[in-house]
Amino acid sequence: MMKSMLRVAVLALGGLFLHSCAPQNTTQDPGKVALTVTTAQASFYPHELGIQWDYLLDNDRLDAPPYRLTVEGGTLFGDQATTRFTLVGRGVMREYFRTYDETGVYLHGMTVPGVKITLVPPLQEYPSSKDWKVGTTWSGKTQITLLDDKGVRERLNADYKFTVLEQRNVTLNTSSRSYSVWVVNRQILGAKDILPESKEFYFVPFIGEVLSPDGFVLKSTNAGQ
Repeated sequence: MMKSMLRVAVLALGGLFLHSCAPQNTTQDPGKVALTVTTAQASFYPHELGIQWDYLLDNDRLDAPPYRLTVEGGTLFGDQATTRFTLVGRGVMREYFRTYDETGVYLHGMTVPGVKITLVPPLQEYPSSKDWKVGTTWSGKTQITLLDDKGVRERLNADYKFTVLEQRNVTLNTSSRSYSVWVVNRQILGAKDILPESKEFYFVPFIGEVLSPDGFVLKSTNAGQ
């Protein structure tokens, strides 16, 4: 049972999602107070409040309900100021907590219903925006801790390494759009049977991941607009 809980929770670390029914649009009551959020233009690593991405699994039908990833803005994760992302769709609800600086992007943890996952030190998901070239690598170690309302349930030590393999043009039939993507290989060791040891994903500056390590393919986004 414990290993099953850890597998379900930690698998979500595969990407920026990189995953309830798909969200539906609702009409605001004009008689109630409402705040309008103006989405800023996306940065190199998009994390501005209000940016959204809709994804399909790589074996989905094109008319399948999407998974929606949304930037919810700043919040605390423990005592760390972070940017919170939510992922919903098809019964799934998750939160991701990241920080951004001149050295890259860092994942501090995530939550799924009833479970909190922390990564200490945080896992570096991306390098400095200046370091993108074929052959760039970054690596590290992190301790993954699974907690519930009773306290710590499991700890796992992992080593990871990312390698930029190439830059290529791809066309997505989910959106009929073409992108110049960076192809990245992600290896995570020490978590066999819980996290895939080796996966590839596609990243596009100012857009985000168009293919995640978990096989999520971009359908639409307001990033880069």
